[in-house]
Amino acid sequence: MATKVKDGSSENAPAPRVKRRGLGGWIGPFWSDKWVRGLTLAGLALSLLLFGYLSMVYNTLPPNLPMHWNSQAQVDLIGNPQDLMRLPIFGFIVWLVNVILGAWALPRERAVTLFLLGGAVAAQIVFAAGAISIVLRAI
Repeated sequence: MATKVKDGSSENAPAPRVKRRGLGGWIGPFWSDKWVRGLTLAGLALSLLLFGYLSMVYNTLPPNLPMHWNSQAQVDLIGNPQDLMRLPIFGFIVWLVNVILGAWALPRERAVTLFLLGGAVAAQIVFAAGAISIVLRAI
């Protein structure tokens, strides 16, 4: 049985929840979930690794890169190394949009947030695979 304290409440009563407003209200619950935090950081790390890798090999790339192949494995799009740098930019935008949507969805449905962040990680992997295949075929 719970014991009464001076103000009339019991000792075992849960503490009242404080509703945070502004940025703290979004970030607090977002970072307290280890899976959400892990997927968010994994997506960001993969994006930064792709930026770093392409920055390292950028000067070794030829001026004309095969950027796309058709179903018969023939090159149907030629671009320059600057076009290749769009891949990590698009990947980062996908990650950022999914993080924002995930932060919005987390108080409503955790599974949606995990799906969005997992999709962001998968998108980073796809963009990295595309960029690495272009680089390896060009070298």
